[in-house]
Amino acid sequence: MILKTSNQVNSLGATGWEFFGCNGYIQDHFSSIPMGKYYFEWKVTRSGVTNTYHDTIYLNPGEYRTYDINY
Repeated sequence: MILKTSNQVNSLGATGWEFFGCNGYIQDHFSSIPMGKYYFEWKVTRSGVTNTYHDTIYLNPGEYRTYDINY
C-alpha cells in the first residue's frame, strides 16, 4: 500500500509512505496542525492488481481525528 496525504495549503507534502504486508501506525501524541481540508490517496496492490482510493476530511481549529484505512 502506498499512502499519500496533503492539505489545502500543501504543508504536509505528498511524497507518500509505502507499507508492505499488514501494518499499523498509532500516534500517541498529537501536534498542532492547520485547520482545513486533508486529502488522502492510497493505492493497494494485491495479486498484481492495483486499486486507487481517495478521501477528504475537514478539521476544525484544535480538532484531531483518528483515520482508519481498512484495505
